[in-house]
Amino acid sequence: MTEPLQPIDLDADEAPTTPRKPSTPSTHPAVREQVDRAIHAERARIARELHDSVLGILIGATLSAQRAAVFLPEVEAERLSSAIDELDLVMKAIRHSIYDLRRPGPSFIRHELLDEVDALEQRFDVEIDVDFEGPIEHVTATVTPHLPRVIAEAVTNAVRHGQANRVQIRFEVADGHLRVEAMDDGIGPAQPAADTPGDGSTSGGHGLRNLADRATELGGWSRIEAAPLGGTRLTWHVPVDG
Repeated sequence: MTEPLQPIDLDADEAPTTPRKPSTPSTHPAVREQVDRAIHAERARIARELHDSVLGILIGATLSAQRAAVFLPEVEAERLSSAIDELDLVMKAIRHSIYDLRRPGPSFIRHELLDEVDALEQRFDVEIDVDFEGPIEHVTATVTPHLPRVIAEAVTNAVRHGQANRVQIRFEVADGHLRVEAMDDGIGPAQPAADTPGDGSTSGGHGLRNLADRATELGGWSRIEAAPLGGTRLTWHVPVDG
């Protein structure tokens, strides 16, 4: 006979403990970068296998079937031709999959920007910290080609005009917009804070006016001002779809 369940004494010295939730993976930028690079490498490997192995076998089978169809009676040749057409559809689907696997995605965007940062650090002998916040994959191909130029101009301005030794760059995606913010530890801007509408009204060199023009072209804006703790803050704000 089963013994009845005993009541739990909640006043006891050792109350039941709540199971601990499993720890979540680290969101440190360096860890995210390693994960992104691993994903990018795996996608490239799968695309390569599809192209070199699967697609190659299907192409060979299609060519063999086309050669065999010449020697078959009309009815059998038509059936084989239908099968060849289906193979063509399969190969087209595989080619699309290969393209999607190789297409620049969020990890590719991060890698491209981090490569640009590495080049700028070597060029100017400056320390650059980069952080990504939000779904960077929502930034479309209309906007992404501008991003390397934005960070290049931000770092160039910080070092050459602001005499900075360190630059912090943040990419934030929220509410359908991308905000790129670059802050440095230099001497600050040469003039008070000002929005740059893209009409050349704000001084600061051709590069900053060019960034303003790019932002305006995409339906956004840019701004350069003194950072709260000193130095300069450059903000570039545009819709993710341009």
